Amino acid sequence: MLTNIQSMVMTKPEIICEKNRPDHASDYNDRVGRRGNREHESIGGGRRGRDTKTGRNIDAVAELLATTVMTEIMITTTITITI
Repeated sequence: MLTNIQSMVMTKPEIICEKNRPDHASDYNDRVGRRGNREHESIGGGRRGRDTKTGRNIDAVAELLATTVMTEIMITTTITITI
């Protein structure tokens, strides 16, 4: 089974490297945020901006999560020191 996968990997590199396939090129550019124009770089893809599923700002969610985790750690530490 492993050798079968290895031979497939060796013979078809375009399966691994999706961005090199011409039919997926526009999808890849949309995801990354490149549309050929410098001033519109932020349109399309990248990690920043709004999450398409929830509509929330991704950075705000990440910041909230980090704050929550830090608060939990501080509370746990305080309780441990008190005991």
